[in-house]
Amino acid sequence: MPMRITGMASGMDIDLIIKDLMKAEKIPYKKVVQKRDLLDFKMNAYREVNLKLSSFRDKMKDFRLSSNMSSSKFTSSDSTKVSVTGNTTQSISHSIEVTELASNAVKSSTAGVSKVGLVGANLQATTDITSGVNDSLSISLNGVTRTITLDAGTYDQSELQTQLQSKIDQVFGPNRIKTSLTGGALQLDAVGTAGSLPVITVNEGNGALAAIGFKGAQSSKINIGTSISEVANKFNTPLSVPTGTDTNSFKINGVEISYTSSDSIQDIMNKVNQSTAGVTMSYDGVSDRFTFSSKSTGVVSQVKLENVSGNFLDAIGVDSQVVSGKDAQISIDGVPSSRDSNTFTIDGMTYTLLDKTTSPVTIKAERDVEGIVNKIKDFVKEFNDVIELVNTKLTDKKIRGYDPLTSEEKNELSENEIKLWEEKVKTGLLHRDSILSSTASSLKGILIETVNGIPEEYNSMLKIGLTTGEFVKGAYNPKDAGKIVIDEAKLRKAIEEDPDSVIGLFTNFSTEASSKGVAHRLYDSLNNSVSAISKKAGRLGGGLLDASTELGRQYSDLQADIINWDNRLAKKEEQYYKKFSAMEKALQNSNSQIAWLSQQFG
Repeated sequence: MPMRITGMASGMDIDLIIKDLMKAEKIPYKKVVQKRDLLDFKMNAYREVNLKLSSFRDKMKDFRLSSNMSSSKFTSSDSTKVSVTGNTTQSISHSIEVTELASNAVKSSTAGVSKVGLVGANLQATTDITSGVNDSLSISLNGVTRTITLDAGTYDQSELQTQLQSKIDQVFGPNRIKTSLTGGALQLDAVGTAGSLPVITVNEGNGALAAIGFKGAQSSKINIGTSISEVANKFNTPLSVPTGTDTNSFKINGVEISYTSSDSIQDIMNKVNQSTAGVTMSYDGVSDRFTFSSKSTGVVSQVKLENVSGNFLDAIGVDSQVVSGKDAQISIDGVPSSRDSNTFTIDGMTYTLLDKTTSPVTIKAERDVEGIVNKIKDFVKEFNDVIELVNTKLTDKKIRGYDPLTSEEKNELSENEIKLWEEKVKTGLLHRDSILSSTASSLKGILIETVNGIPEEYNSMLKIGLTTGEFVKGAYNPKDAGKIVIDEAKLRKAIEEDPDSVIGLFTNFSTEASSKGVAHRLYDSLNNSVSAISKKAGRLGGGLLDASTELGRQYSDLQADIINWDNRLAKKEEQYYKKFSAMEKALQNSNSQIAWLSQQFG
């Protein structure tokens, strides 16, 4: 770009002169830009309508199915015993009695599986207990924790056992935890009935735990999160642990579950629960028992256990006897039957058995007139919203004198002024548009059309109370043309008298156009309109330069013209600057010569 010289010799404001000259040059350019921006607004107006039509079409896709339009109310005279849901459209009433609920097959440990008591390491011949140094520890019995503080002194093994017993009796009471010496080690045992003994846990205080021979906190109950090699001896029946990388296994319902020495009890339970055995395995820390429960109910469900290698099932206290579930025993309308599940469906009604009954429970399905009325009212609201938008676009006229603003013009206006101006520019862009006119005509026509195959009293929307508003001179609004007005009393009466015919008026399916229900016809009509507008202007959110649409191709052509115009105008402006620059240089040379002559001949 050449250096621009602006009026140093001539004294003229060259920039202002060229700016004014370029205004004239930009007049045709401005018209192209405004034409492009107007096309942008028009495409978005089409897409706004298309979004509304698409949304309504998608609702008609579901509304045209009788199962979505029909509605029933389901009631139970005692929902604490039997609850009911369903999708039947018939009015039904049944009486049901439940004498037995369906149950899972369940097999549990016969007693607590953990070994009784805690045993520490062998004690020294004498142990020194120093106040505040190693005299404190805590013991929990079934979740109740107490602090034990030993008296300071030097104890032999027997004296230390006697001292600990005395302190335990003081905080828990006598005959709750028994201490003894096993060889040279202290042992703590809970007092109670075999198989249901309380859990004992010892925790560190200030060093007394180590002093009495326990290396860290311990519990008399197995820890299902540690490897079986660490807890094998804590079972009443010690668990045999596979060596090295070897595996042991057992079967549940014929499915083999393998484990290694590094697996924990939790790992083994996870393998069971994720297997195809159809059984859930769990551990209850309170009762200290394992339970296998079939995932299904009924007599066909079972739990069959067998050791393959190792003694895992023996260690957790279960035998190999096969157990089965139970079927539900019911009587419907006096006819006894059995079910393998507590949830079952008969004639479109789904029963859920919750408890045994002492008297018959009445189950009812009744046609929900109010529900159908509300669905039709929702349909009418959606229809009227679509009609109003289409009518607005068709009837609004273009406001003369308002063209799209250029960037320079926007710089001189406030944001609110720009918004108001553009609202006027956008008004009337689809006035009397042929696609929208066809859409409006099609939608309004469906209101008065009859549906073959439906009884004459209900074969059009007009006959069930869905009419168009009356024309009132002086109060007519063209935006309301074709809107549906509901005579709710007439609609409700039609549904009460013949709900199937009313539903069929909307949902009747046929390959014959004259026999298609209203919702099917609307879906087809809306689909055609959406396709036509998409070909014309694309969908909301689509690119403006989409060459697959009619307006998109026009927009692309205009955008290309604008780019060419930008280049031409830039060159034109440079030409002006070059001419004025040459003039300035010529004047400067002339002024220099005059000055030289003045000096020579002054």
